[in-house]
Amino acid sequence: MKNILVLNCGSSSIKYKLFEMPAKKVVASGGIEKIGMPGSFIKFSTPSGEKQGRSVMVCDIELSFNVPLLCQISRAMLL
Repeated sequence: MKNILVLNCGSSSIKYKLFEMPAKKVVASGGIEKIGMPGSFIKFSTPSGEKQGRSVMVCDIELSFNVPLLCQISRAMLL
């Protein structure tokens, strides 16, 4: 089984989707919005498709560009 991580990196956001291949099933998705601005937040979808989000303080793109950490944070928020 292979996984493919797809990133969409903008000037104030990072979004990701993790696909299980070859089924093309989305097994994780989420991102950080409003990086470096007031009201920044992390968002993610649970494996069942439920969307969740949390306010976070994200100062700059370098701090937020740690996708493995982002995935771990998303998973931890499900517990």
